[in-house]
Amino acid sequence: MPMDAAAITGAGLSLDEVRAVVAEVSAPGHFFVGGSLRLEWRHVPVEELHWEIFHGRLLDAAQTRQRRTFESWSIYPLDDGVRAPEPLLSLKLDGAEQRLFVTRGIYSHVWEAYDSGDNVILSRPARKWLRELTAEVDLGRCPDRPALRRELTYRLYQAVVGVSRLPLTSVEAPLPAFSLGELAYFGQSALPVNDSTSMNSWMELVGRGLHPGSGLAETARVLECLLRATPTAELPDAAEAFAGRLQEVGPAATDWPALLLLVFNEAALSPYTNFVDQALAFVRCLEERKWLSAAGHADFLCRLSCLVARHLTAFDLEKFHHRGANYPDALLLDAVLKALLELIERSPEVFRDGEQDDDDSAAAQRRRRRGFRQGWLLRCRYQGHPVPVVPTSPGENSRVLPAEFPHIDEVEIADPAKRGRRLFADEPLTERLTECGRAVLRQSIADLRFPLELRELGTALYLDRPLGIYKRPTEPDRTPLLSYVAFSRKVAERRLKELFALNLLASEAELNALRQRLTELPVTGLPLPISSAAPRPGVPSLRDAFQTAADFVLLCTTGRSVREFWQLFDLKALREQIQLDWLHSGKRVLIVAGTMPGILCCHDDELRPRLEFEFDGRHGYHQGLGDEAPAQGLLLTRTWEVTDIGDVRAVEVRQRNLWLMPR
Repeated sequence: MPMDAAAITGAGLSLDEVRAVVAEVSAPGHFFVGGSLRLEWRHVPVEELHWEIFHGRLLDAAQTRQRRTFESWSIYPLDDGVRAPEPLLSLKLDGAEQRLFVTRGIYSHVWEAYDSGDNVILSRPARKWLRELTAEVDLGRCPDRPALRRELTYRLYQAVVGVSRLPLTSVEAPLPAFSLGELAYFGQSALPVNDSTSMNSWMELVGRGLHPGSGLAETARVLECLLRATPTAELPDAAEAFAGRLQEVGPAATDWPALLLLVFNEAALSPYTNFVDQALAFVRCLEERKWLSAAGHADFLCRLSCLVARHLTAFDLEKFHHRGANYPDALLLDAVLKALLELIERSPEVFRDGEQDDDDSAAAQRRRRRGFRQGWLLRCRYQGHPVPVVPTSPGENSRVLPAEFPHIDEVEIADPAKRGRRLFADEPLTERLTECGRAVLRQSIADLRFPLELRELGTALYLDRPLGIYKRPTEPDRTPLLSYVAFSRKVAERRLKELFALNLLASEAELNALRQRLTELPVTGLPLPISSAAPRPGVPSLRDAFQTAADFVLLCTTGRSVREFWQLFDLKALREQIQLDWLHSGKRVLIVAGTMPGILCCHDDELRPRLEFEFDGRHGYHQGLGDEAPAQGLLLTRTWEVTDIGDVRAVEVRQRNLWLMPR
């Protein structure tokens, strides 16, 4: 029988109000549906399912005898009009438990058991729809309809694009339909009340997806969908329409490099589709149609090149990425370098120093050359590296994808010796290097006389989830993903040797001179903390740095990570008692785990300790609008005050009982 409509949740919302919000946020008008994808929306008042959650993961129906009853709002893919056995997306309401669950279906390669006769059970490969749990919403924590709506739209968005911007597991990765440009979700879009139709073309996406009040993040989501879904021949018109619409609904002066970088920061590149080529062609269209200057185009490409180079310095293709089986970043770097070479030919003045340049112009040109140099080094390093025919990982390889993304033998993923392809073997970039490109490359090598450029040779970008140490080894971890800028002299020296091997240094004497400068280079960094907590499989950690070089030091936590981390907590009580101007000054900050489990330290721009917190995740984690945080919050145990001479003095504050509680 249907659940009692008069039942009231702990937050004061009736189940009828919950149902109304669920129906609204999952309505077709919030979805982009393109390509050959066909969907059916279906509401089932009473649905009984095999259902068991173990360590945060939903078990397959064949692995449990437990059953549970829900009211479901589901979206099914259709194949020649036939509904799939599992919904692509579903919201399931358990009114008695006051819980909403968000699930999704993944069509997958599996092994199934069968009876081969004579009581012999064997296994064989098969294809099957698997159900994944992407979110569990406690209705008692949603005080009103707007709060519930915000929660559900965010959870549905995550179900489509993956629950993490670093997709290491299946639940963290996007739905294949999203990667292929066939599906997207825009829960915050302003839709007509009676609009029950999905967006089905890039024209509708631009007109309905962008609206007054669209923030940078929402604009980036629309742009990513546009790039994935637009036919290549229509991309110039789409670029013109998007830029024009953005000018109508947003600020007149759009920071295109920042917007484009945000798209790539959020995007999962695997499976490796035409997304990168589409994005780079889109930027070229912006320049051709005067929405973006050549300098802005160069800034975007070079910042992206530096970002990818830092990532590949941290997580190389020898020890990480399944020893190079999953290599979309290398393909991205190759595409960016080719675009840079074309731009250098068209607009060499934005890369090369001029006699009339002031200090700001010279610094900007040097930053652009830095991106070109770092990308070139990493691209050359991986030429000839053994890889599968397409980049993939065990998780992605288990998904059923179109024929252009073939299912790879698992031995080829695990063992580089079994791979038949050599990366970039037939595409040496030197053949594309004209005299103009060589001049820019030579000047980028000469830039190594500047300390910042020399330091960049050993700079990497590492990741950590310091609040997730109490998670079980196989439990999904959605605690804040912090990114760190780190430096290693050993890695920088290795890069100098690579430059010499590539004949980019004039002589061994120049190599030795640069090595001496590197030895004397002043770098202020914090040694990597060696935590006594055991590393968790499948979770990024600062311990990963030791696999690359033992001398890495932390320079800072990236600004975006710092902002997103503090947004998880209510800082009001802390601000009332502790001076926090240093935290919001725009200068660098370092947030890092202590050497003992359950300790978190915050350092200022001079890497002086300023705040120390304790936390204990064994009492559970709170899921807010975004990441998870320890349910009990963070207890401030110690602060450091800066003295008149610039030193710091520790102050014990545990007795104040100051807690940072998750929002």
